[in-house]
Amino acid sequence: MLGLRRIVLTTPLAVSDVCAAIGAETQRARIPSRPAKSFFEGCVSDDGFELNRPGPFGKGIGPVVTGRITSGDDGTTVKATIRVNLYGLVLFSLLVAIATVSLIAGDSGGFIAAFVLLLSIAAYAVDAGRCEQRLRTALGVAEA
Repeated sequence: MLGLRRIVLTTPLAVSDVCAAIGAETQRARIPSRPAKSFFEGCVSDDGFELNRPGPFGKGIGPVVTGRITSGDDGTTVKATIRVNLYGLVLFSLLVAIATVSLIAGDSGGFIAAFVLLLSIAAYAVDAGRCEQRLRTALGVAEA
């Protein structure tokens, strides 16, 4: 499914260290006109987190990363889901509708809308991969 990526990361770090590592990459919500100082924006607690990629004017259409942090025998496990946020879903849906109607009507605008849709999907996929990589790096977990 477009925009849904689930990952499970296991690290020997303690839960408090995992929260601190993710928190170091995260800032609280900010005034949209100010530049982001961290890779993620959101909140981290002892049992989970909800993060998003800040855009230049607020949340943008970047991915949302939600996850649960649990302690186990082999260390701490982080189960994260990377998904499209509401703004991105609306944009993708609008572009699909415009492209479909324009292509059925034989209008050349459909090709432009389809091209913009593909670019948006590609940009989202790259950003979702960057989110996963940033989590892996923060927790010291190698690529699977």
